[in-house]
Amino acid sequence: KRRYWPALTELQFGRETVVSLAREYVRAHPDQKSVTVLDVGLGRAVDMLNIKSMLEEEGRTFRLLGLEAYEPNVEHAEAHGIEVFRFDLESEKMPLEDASVDIIVMNQILEHTKEWYFIFDEVARVLRKGGICIVGVPNLVSWHERVRLLFGKHPYCLDMKGAHIRGIVMKNFVEFIEQGGIFKSGKIYGTYMYGVLNPTLNKWLCRYLPTFCVTNIVVLRKEKEGCFSDILDKVFLETNFRRGRR
Repeated sequence: KRRYWPALTELQFGRETVVSLAREYVRAHPDQKSVTVLDVGLGRAVDMLNIKSMLEEEGRTFRLLGLEAYEPNVEHAEAHGIEVFRFDLESEKMPLEDASVDIIVMNQILEHTKEWYFIFDEVARVLRKGGICIVGVPNLVSWHERVRLLFGKHPYCLDMKGAHIRGIVMKNFVEFIEQGGIFKSGKIYGTYMYGVLNPTLNKWLCRYLPTFCVTNIVVLRKEKEGCFSDILDKVFLETNFRRGRR
C-alpha cells in the first residue's frame, strides 16, 4: 500500500488528463502561435506548470495567469513566471479583458463555491469564442459514495465539517452548463477509482467506468457570446444567486 498510495491519491486531480486536454486544444489550432492560460485556484501550480512544459514542447509562446490567495503558493507561482491575481471569484469581475483567454483550468474549485451563475458569466466573458474551460470536480456518485449513501452515511466529498458546499454529479453539471447554448461540453473523464491499489488497473477502470470514479473532468467549449446568468430570466429559483452584467 505504501508503494502505491502516493501515486493513487494524486490521480484524483487528473493531472495527466488536464494537460492532455490542453494539448488537444493547442494542436487543433496550429496557426495560433501564442496561448493565454488562466488557472482558477492555482494551489502549487502543478496543472499550470504541466501546461507550461507542454506549450514549450509545442513551440508556442504563452501568457500564464492564475487566481490564488495563499501567499506561499503565490510566491511559488510567480517564481515560475505565472501572473497571479487576488480577487473574490464569487463577487468580483476577473481583472482581464473580454475574450482574452484561450484555456481556463478550474480543477477542484467549483465544489467550494455557490455563485455559479456569476462565475460562468465571467468565464464566458474572458474566454475567446472556441476557447475551452477544463473543469475537474469531486464526483458525488463515485462507487464508494454510492455505498455510503446506501448505508445511510454522509458522502465524504460533501462533509458538512469540510470545505465543500456543492455536491456534483457531472451529468447534471453538463445539463446546467449547456443551458443557454453558450457552452458545449465534451467527453466525461474519470480519475482515481477509490480502493484500487494497482495504478495500471486504476487507470483502466477510470477509462471505462468514469462515472464511478472519485473525480470527473470535462471540457467546456465556448460556442457563442452571451451572459450566462440570463438563464435566471427564464426560471424562478428560490435562491438569490448573484448575476453578472457587462
